[in-house]
Amino acid sequence: MPPAEGRRPLTGRGLAVALVVMLATVVVANRVVGQSDLAQAILASERYTALPRAFEAAPDDPDVAFLGDSRCIHGVASDVVADELSRALGRRVTVWNLGVPGGPPIAQLGWTGYLLDRERPPAAVVVMLSEYMFGSKLEPTMSRESIPSLWQWDDVPTAIAAGMPVEDALRGGVSDLFTAQRVRRGVLAKLFDGVAPGPPEDLGDHGYRRAGRVDAATQKARARGRAAGYHAELVDAELNEEQLGYFDATLARLTGAGVRVIVVTTPKSTPLFANLSLPVVAEAFRRVRDIAASYGVEVVAYRDTAVVDDAYFSDGDHLTREGAVRYSTLLSRRVLAPWLAPDAPRWAGRRWTDPPEPDAGCELVFDFEEVDRPPGWGFEGESFRRAPSPGAVGTQQDVTGFRGRGLLSSFSAEKGDAATGEAGSGRFTITRPELRLLVGGGKADGLGVALIVEGKLVREARGADSEALGVVSWDVRELVGQSATLHVIDHRKGDWGHILLDQVELCGEAP
Repeated sequence: MPPAEGRRPLTGRGLAVALVVMLATVVVANRVVGQSDLAQAILASERYTALPRAFEAAPDDPDVAFLGDSRCIHGVASDVVADELSRALGRRVTVWNLGVPGGPPIAQLGWTGYLLDRERPPAAVVVMLSEYMFGSKLEPTMSRESIPSLWQWDDVPTAIAAGMPVEDALRGGVSDLFTAQRVRRGVLAKLFDGVAPGPPEDLGDHGYRRAGRVDAATQKARARGRAAGYHAELVDAELNEEQLGYFDATLARLTGAGVRVIVVTTPKSTPLFANLSLPVVAEAFRRVRDIAASYGVEVVAYRDTAVVDDAYFSDGDHLTREGAVRYSTLLSRRVLAPWLAPDAPRWAGRRWTDPPEPDAGCELVFDFEEVDRPPGWGFEGESFRRAPSPGAVGTQQDVTGFRGRGLLSSFSAEKGDAATGEAGSGRFTITRPELRLLVGGGKADGLGVALIVEGKLVREARGADSEALGVVSWDVRELVGQSATLHVIDHRKGDWGHILLDQVELCGEAP
C-alpha cells in the first residue's frame, strides 16, 4: 500500500533521528523513574536489590563471601566468622553474608558477577546448599526471583551458557540497564493495588540478620511443620537439572577466576534430618558431590561438622543469634580455618574463646567460656542443662554485659523461669582482698550467687530484675588464704526466676 498523501516514510537520516529521539526518551524516562522516591524506596525495601547495592558500595573488598538462602542469612554471623578467621590467618579478614530468600543456585550464579567485578575478588567463597534447592517443585517465584532483581547485563552470556532460557536472561539484563524495569512490579503494586514499599531492608552486619527467639514448644512445633512441608514437596519430586546446571556454572566461574570454593549444607534441627534420605535429595547431593569433585571442590555436610542444639533454632532451620554465634564459630574453627590455613594450630574444642582479659590488677577465677560443662562445676535440676549459655535462649530478653561468648544462666530454653536448679564450683583459694563478679537476673528470694567458706555462707549477691549483668564487688580481705566455693541458686519459678553469672575475678594486691 502506498503511503498516504502528504506523508513520507522515514528513511536514512530521518529514521536515525527518530530512533535517537525514541532512545533518548526511554533513557530520560528511565532516569526520572529510577531516581524517584518510589523507585528508591522499592530498591531499598527488598533484600534482592538492597544487598547488591550495599555490596557494590562497600569500600573494602571481601576476603570471604557466603552464598545461600535464608538459612545463610540467619545462620552465618559475619562478625563472628571474621573474628575467627582473622585470628586463624593472623590478619584482618572481611566477610560478607550474601544470602537471599530462596537463594538457589540460579541466584548464587548471579552473585558471581558482583564478586568478580570487585577490584580484588574474594579469596574464598562458601556456597551453602539446602535440600529443597534441587527438587522439581522448587517454587517458580523462588527460583526466578533473582532474574529481574539480581542479574546484571554483563552476565547474560553466562546465564544462557548455564541453561537459562534466553528470554529470562535478557529480562535480567534489561532490568539491570533500566531501573524502571527492575522496580516495575513494585510500581504496579503501588499504582493499582495501593501497596506501598515496605521499610528499608535490614542488612545487618555485612548481610547477616538476626532471627528472633521463641519458646521451646513453639520451636519444636515449627520444626515438625517444616519437616513435614519439605517432605511433602520432595517425596515425589524429580531432580531439578536446571539448578544443577547453575551450580556447575557457579563453581566453574569462580574456580576459573582463581577463587577458592567450598560447599557446605545448611543448618537444620533434628526433625529435618529424616528428609536427607529421600531419593531426590540423596540423588541431588550425589550429583552435587560429583560436580564439585570435578572442580576440586570439597562438600561438607552440616551434621558432620557444626551441629547446633535444637534450642538455638527459631524453627526447623533458621538459627537465633545465639545459635548463629555457635554455628559460625564451629564452622570457622572446624572447617574454614583448616581449609584456608592448613598450617595453623587446630582447635582443641574445649573453649569458645581464649580467657577474656581480666580487669587491671585482677586474676581470673571463672569465665564460663567452655564449650561443654566448665571443669570443677557440678549441676542439679533443670536450670543449667545448657551450661554455659551463649546468651539469651527461648523467650528470654537479650542478655547483655557478659564477656566473651558464654555465661552461667539458669534460664531454661524449655521451661523459662519455671525451671529450678543449683550449680556449685570447685574449690579455689582466695588470694586477693576483692572478689569481683558480673551478676544479673532476678532479685527475689530463692535466687543468688553465694560465696561459701568452710561450709558457711559469707557473701551473697542477686540480680536487679534485669538481663544486663552488672559488677558486684565483695571485700574478702579477712578471708585471704582460705579455700572457697561459689554456689549459684535458682529456687524461684515466677517472673525473673533466674540468675546470671560471669567473669569471676580476684582483684587487688595480694598480701
